[in-house]
Amino acid sequence: RVSNLPQGPAWLQDSKVQIWIEQEQFSREKSYMAMAEYIPPPNGSSELWDVLTEGAVEFKPSVRQAFAFQCGSLDYLPILKRITNQGDDAQDYIS
Repeated sequence: RVSNLPQGPAWLQDSKVQIWIEQEQFSREKSYMAMAEYIPPPNGSSELWDVLTEGAVEFKPSVRQAFAFQCGSLDYLPILKRITNQGDDAQDYIS
C-alpha cells in the first residue's frame, strides 16, 4: 500500500493493470502490475488539480517475469498490444 497517496488518485490504490505483449504468430504474454509509488507534484501542492495533473503514479510488476521472443531477421517485433484494468478484457486502453 502507498502511504503518501492523496484523496484524488486514491481509487488507484487497488488497481491491477495488465499489459499484453504480442509477437505476431509466435506468442502473447501478459503481465500484471500494481501501484507501487505516488510521486507528488514538483511544486509540493496538495490542490486536487495539481495532484491529478502534476502528480504521478508508478505501477510495477507484481511478479518479476522474463519472456522469450523470436528474433530472426524476418520476425515481427514484439508490440504492446493491450492494456486492461482489473482483469476486464472488455476495456482496452490502447485501441
